[in-house]
Amino acid sequence: MRSLLLPVLCSLALVFAGCAINLTHGTEIPAAKLEALTIGTTTRDEVVAMFGKPDATREFSDGRTLLRYTFSRSRINPPSIETMSGLTPKTELTGIQVTLFIFDSSGRLTSYAGERSSGNAVAAPEAEAASAPSRS
Repeated sequence: MRSLLLPVLCSLALVFAGCAINLTHGTEIPAAKLEALTIGTTTRDEVVAMFGKPDATREFSDGRTLLRYTFSRSRINPPSIETMSGLTPKTELTGIQVTLFIFDSSGRLTSYAGERSSGNAVAAPEAEAASAPSRS
């Protein structure tokens, strides 16, 4: 009985210490790296070399290819004494990013776009210009 007391007390101390655990999954695509891409010049192989294997690939009948990269960040918070209803930690998704790359039938980048859960969109300069209102 005494041999179990120390591990149990140590475990409880960690649970109530208030230390959150941060977890990430997938490939984060920093906006600064997107600036190195050139529409019409950058190839699919170059994007894969830069960011790694995508989590999804889609081949279209017209020869175009779509690569999708997804990144998520979550935090596991230990239960607090004030809100404890058992010893189940609370898990919360703190951010998600989805970035899409589209290539033509020759493997050249035609467009890319991304969105973060915080609302910070990233898009190819050409896509931004095309969606901007025209000025006369």
